[in-house]
Amino acid sequence: MYRCKDCSYVFHWVKTEDKAQKIWKEYVHNKRTYEDLAWIHNKSERTIQRYIKQAQVIEREYIWWKDIVIIMDATYFWRLFWIVVLRDYHNKRNVWYKEVSRENIEHYREWIDWLTKNWYRVVGIVCDGRRWVLGWFWSIPMQMCIVHQKRIIRRYITSRPKQEASIELKDIVYMLGKISSKTRLIMLDDWSRRYIDFLNEKSPSWKWYMNERTRKAYKSLRSNEKYLFTYEKYKNIPSTTNCLEWEFSHLKTHTRIHRGLVKNIRVKLCFEFLNR
Repeated sequence: MYRCKDCSYVFHWVKTEDKAQKIWKEYVHNKRTYEDLAWIHNKSERTIQRYIKQAQVIEREYIWWKDIVIIMDATYFWRLFWIVVLRDYHNKRNVWYKEVSRENIEHYREWIDWLTKNWYRVVGIVCDGRRWVLGWFWSIPMQMCIVHQKRIIRRYITSRPKQEASIELKDIVYMLGKISSKTRLIMLDDWSRRYIDFLNEKSPSWKWYMNERTRKAYKSLRSNEKYLFTYEKYKNIPSTTNCLEWEFSHLKTHTRIHRGLVKNIRVKLCFEFLNR
């Protein structure tokens, strides 16, 4: 508190840095606009913009846990940039995040090495199912997200297939996560035995497969089957990346409220939200 020597007016003086951080917190977490902040703090909108540019993302100290299960995925913003996030499933906190130009295996390998050097013991990884991610961390139990596998099958045979073989395959995929791995394997073997001629049918003139999309959906299930049921063997590993998808959904909502931001402010807003 300060008192004016001339008029004895008592006032509270706040440093510019503290003021900028306070306005930045309200802007991100309270979903305030420039107009709202200008009215609350009795400042012009231009001054509020300057405060927001001065604010910094203060990284909080992460609580050390011995064994962690990592959920890793990436999201993109209007083809401008990608943000890759590693999230601790049991602690519900983001361990690592970074802005990248595109999703790459080198980023994931760098961050897993960083966790190992900082004495974290990664006991499981859940990812979206990219082939280069699944095959890289051979010493760590890998779980492919079941929801992403269902999306892959839906992309091949659509959500309303017309052929009988595709309809039965869609029903088998729909039961992923609801049946055991042995039951699913029996059902898939029975399906492939009955429709083997359908899958191998070729065009008489051009010698290509007539039912290529159904064949690709079946091959995708076969190639990923050893990563789809890791959660049955390790009970502490989830079967989906929904924990991180929920985080991305709220992040997109926050960035959608503040439309028209330049790239560096948008990236800083994303980091502040992930670091909360």
